[in-house]
Amino acid sequence: MKKQEEKQEQDIFDLHLDELDRHVLEQPQLVSQYGEQLAAAKDDMDRAKNELEAEKAELVIKVAADPGKYGITKPTGALIDAAVASTTSIRRLNEVLLDCKGDVGMLSSMMNALDGRKYALQDLVKLHGQDYFAAVAVSQENAQAQHDCTKGAVRKRIEDRRKKRDAERAGNNE
Repeated sequence: MKKQEEKQEQDIFDLHLDELDRHVLEQPQLVSQYGEQLAAAKDDMDRAKNELEAEKAELVIKVAADPGKYGITKPTGALIDAAVASTTSIRRLNEVLLDCKGDVGMLSSMMNALDGRKYALQDLVKLHGQDYFAAVAVSQENAQAQHDCTKGAVRKRIEDRRKKRDAERAGNNE
């Protein structure tokens, strides 16, 4: 599933000149879609951070109230913090927070890439409007003449090379 999503995300950056209208029309939808995902990811990150801080505070109180239960004979701030940080629940919540930060980072990068896509589309539309990508139309008669000239030039070069090679061989035989 993840590879399919990555391919789909790569496809939105594969811009085709004959589909500029579709690309331009889908741009706001993509920005909205990924913007909503980014907002949700930031919300998840904030919630994970708050949950981590609440759990730390609760554990600090528990450890300070009964340090012996956590293997601390003389409680200090550093030892209490170390005991709290070593608990399974804090490590799990830290992992959740790191995952949320990763999601926010990826979605922020996607938003930046979509911004770049917007500018690329604007430039392509300008170039298209100036007939930058226009194809040269050649009449059938001119196309045939061009083909014949090219064909004749190639034949002449081949013939010249053959004559030169034959002359060199004749010179080596003497």
